Amino acid sequence: MATILTDNSIAGNLLIHEALSPYIKNIFNKTRNSPTALEEDKETRIGMIKAGCLDIGSLVEQCMKLRNPKLKRVKGAQNGCDFTDGSDAKMATLRLVYNRSEHRGEGYERYRAQITNTNIKKGTLRCIVANTLNGEVDFFLIPHDVYIKYNNRFDIHYSPSKNTYGKYEEYRVDTFEELCSDYVAPVSRYQQHPQSDLMQLFLELDLI
Repeated sequence: MATILTDNSIAGNLLIHEALSPYIKNIFNKTRNSPTALEEDKETRIGMIKAGCLDIGSLVEQCMKLRNPKLKRVKGAQNGCDFTDGSDAKMATLRLVYNRSEHRGEGYERYRAQITNTNIKKGTLRCIVANTLNGEVDFFLIPHDVYIKYNNRFDIHYSPSKNTYGKYEEYRVDTFEELCSDYVAPVSRYQQHPQSDLMQLFLELDLI
């Protein structure tokens, strides 16, 4: 199935590519290691990303494998995970959404990155969020117990004024190296007790 391309998603993929370029260059022919050849290869990949014909997801998975050899990519049918340890790589790009409050009778803007196709996942999500607001890439290790309550997708909301990601901030890690580690983030405080339908709605809207 074709991927839906937007200017925002392309910008996000370019940010991810730039952040992982030190690893990506080691995936391909290592005989092309001169500065000129490396720059030519990078420009080729950038052109492919802009044209929507480069699978950035597979590149990210391979970079994770290079950073941590214990992360073995699943071959064939993946059955809910990208790696044999049960974890899965996810990528998303921050975008602006406009919400309307029925109670307040006014609209408000929010920034969010949506993580999708999570209903069959069975382990930690290794998430990369491209923040097109500040030109940075952020990393999250999100445990299965945290996201499984949502129906096949969830939103990571971003506050530009605080430079934080709401309730997912506690699962944010500083570096790509940490993202690829064997560490599994602890269960969120929001998972300590079963949630009512109303409480789940509050969680999804990032109101608590």
